Amino acid sequence: MRTQFIRVFGALALLVGAAGISAQSADWKTAQYYANLTKQAASGDAIAQNDLGAAYAAGDGGNWPKDEVRAFGWFSRAAEQGLALAQKNVALAYLNGKGVLQDHRQAAAWFRKGAEQGNVEAQYNLGVLYYTGDGVPQEYAESYFWLDIAAPGMLGSANQKWVSNYRDAAAAKLTPEILLQAQERARKWFEDRPQSGKGRPD
Repeated sequence: MRTQFIRVFGALALLVGAAGISAQSADWKTAQYYANLTKQAASGDAIAQNDLGAAYAAGDGGNWPKDEVRAFGWFSRAAEQGLALAQKNVALAYLNGKGVLQDHRQAAAWFRKGAEQGNVEAQYNLGVLYYTGDGVPQEYAESYFWLDIAAPGMLGSANQKWVSNYRDAAAAKLTPEILLQAQERARKWFEDRPQSGKGRPD
């Protein structure tokens, strides 16, 4: 139950193909897309590796197999190259046991890598893990900090309320002095990283 919200929030989606074309053309274009994507990923392109991982994670009916182990492998390659979006995807795989044994400590470690690069989904999920104590010590000040950083990037999203709910719950567990310190730490984060909080995925 504690990780239910993280699972819902972190669902992967890969949009491929185009609307308004015949089924036969769509099949050909999809096959060509995957062929090109696989070639790019094999050449070491981190974004292509992440996208190929998403393709394997989602599957595409008869056009592309669903294979969570391969998905994790491609996410991992991209994550090792420092792509924040892939680091978040590796964390989600560990969190939910998709393509790899479930390991909340590894999930937290990879969420942190993505969070430190400004991925708002990683920041949110890391904040929740600190709130629940899954994979990391339960630390409400740390939870508040990561949730406060994630909040601007969540504005207008369907998950905005979850960020606010968890952040408010964490704040309620802190003394005024510790809360002020966490808020100051978040303010400094944005001063040091002017691009943070804009919802950029990588």
